[in-house]
Amino acid sequence: MNFHVCVKCGHVFNKDFDVAQIPYEEDSNLMFNNGRGWQRHLDELALKLRDNYIHNDLTVVDIGAGDGSFLHTLKLTCMLKCDVEAIAYEPGPEHRDCKLLRLKTYADYFIPGRDLGKHKPDMLVCRHVLEHMEQPREFITELAWACAQNNIRPVFVAEVPCIDRALATTRVGDFLYEHVSNFTFRSMRTMFESCGWLTRECYRTYNDEVVIWTGVPNPRAYPGYPQGWDYHGTSGLVNFLMELIDTDMVFWGGTGKGAAFLNAFHITKGRVIDSDRRKAGRYVPGTGQLIEHAESLYENPAETVLITTRWRAADIWMEIQQCYPCVKTVYVVEPFGIKEYTEDDYHAETS
Repeated sequence: MNFHVCVKCGHVFNKDFDVAQIPYEEDSNLMFNNGRGWQRHLDELALKLRDNYIHNDLTVVDIGAGDGSFLHTLKLTCMLKCDVEAIAYEPGPEHRDCKLLRLKTYADYFIPGRDLGKHKPDMLVCRHVLEHMEQPREFITELAWACAQNNIRPVFVAEVPCIDRALATTRVGDFLYEHVSNFTFRSMRTMFESCGWLTRECYRTYNDEVVIWTGVPNPRAYPGYPQGWDYHGTSGLVNFLMELIDTDMVFWGGTGKGAAFLNAFHITKGRVIDSDRRKAGRYVPGTGQLIEHAESLYENPAETVLITTRWRAADIWMEIQQCYPCVKTVYVVEPFGIKEYTEDDYHAETS
């Protein structure tokens, strides 16, 4: 094991982790859930969620449900208050235990882009799963993105072991190979808030050995995305771009990062413009479009511009506002798709 620590938030991770060494499908994850204190912890968490977040009939999806005991406890706890559609995702052998508890069970991994729209959950539970993921940030970012695309704001309840006490008392036995990520109280909250989520609660419990984060997607994280686009992978992005190109959209930026973007998605048609006169009259490397100067918009107007160089979006947006009134909509490329760039974005990036 080769553990590294983030100097900003204290997160500890195993740089040399190899998921192939952990055969979860062979029941290698044997977390003990029958201790009296642990059961009390589960009961208290279920009561807290019921009292604070559950008010009407709802759908709850448990991501990595294990044997289903917590999801079952939550469902029973809510019986007198509302009806809970309890859905368990568990790729390991414990999915059989979930079925025995009469939970709606999927013996599979939960994939946000595929599964969130299918269930439209009101609550997501993810207990003692994130520490096993090689890329937990990517997962919760994708989850926030998928929530935005499906226009839902489920409560997300995440629980992981907390290593604050282990660090304070040099308890090296707490650092397991199975735990790629080891969360401090601070790193847990930092991760979610930097990935498109708003914190409602973040607290230690179970003798400070566990940290629980509860929150909802941040509606400002992915504002203004065009609706009706298939976001499930790059094919959706390319299809959306092709639809815009067939109207009157132009790409702003034809060399450097702009050329890299066009090549990455094999975009070989559509107008490409640039405000740098040195580039006008040349061709986009790799895809071949003629690069026009931005002033060509006077003679050949376009209502939609997609800025391919995200880091220069503020400057380009202002130039468009000042010089090219024909342009009504400006898009920029973000990590998981395309969003409309607005005056609010400009002020947020330049203030």
